[in-house]
Amino acid sequence: MPENKKPSLTLALIDPGDTGERDKAQSRRGARSIAECVLGPDMDEDGGVHPWETSSYYVTLAGPLSGTDSDALKKAAADADGALLVVPAAIGDFEQALSTRSGYAQVSLQALFDGGVRQLVVACDGMHYTGPPYSAFRFDEIRKEVESAVKKAGFALGSGVHVLPVDARGDNVFERSSNMPWYKGSTLDETVEMLKPR
Repeated sequence: MPENKKPSLTLALIDPGDTGERDKAQSRRGARSIAECVLGPDMDEDGGVHPWETSSYYVTLAGPLSGTDSDALKKAAADADGALLVVPAAIGDFEQALSTRSGYAQVSLQALFDGGVRQLVVACDGMHYTGPPYSAFRFDEIRKEVESAVKKAGFALGSGVHVLPVDARGDNVFERSSNMPWYKGSTLDETVEMLKPR
């Protein structure tokens, strides 16, 4: 096998964690489903380290990591070039995840920043669960809340922080989605291409 000449990039993959018992099983599949969409269905069940190749990088996804385990997140952040945080787009799930400092998303953001991460990709997963499905209004609502939380955690909005709508069914992961013609930004794969190794 020829030696891989591409630079490597390590991203901590953050699992949605607990967003309420009613939708817990469904919500916790978010990060794993996105990872499977990128890596294929052979991703090991217990998580770990997974390779992903883009045009410019050999990417390692470390996780999924629990979004409520701040110590593990800080440790992973110290070794990562950036992070991929998956937040649920479904009404109720997102609000609960970000409503207080005990919400997994806020805990994750603070732990990642404290651990040294400065490049962040926030994927709003489950856009088909918004009302109506694939709602531009809903994504804009989530984006504004995420950007506010990101700033509170200490991140500087700009080239190092990216918020984009995706769906584990494949929407906007590698190719633009016909379900979201209103979205003119980058796909998940293209967004990762914008990141830089430390």
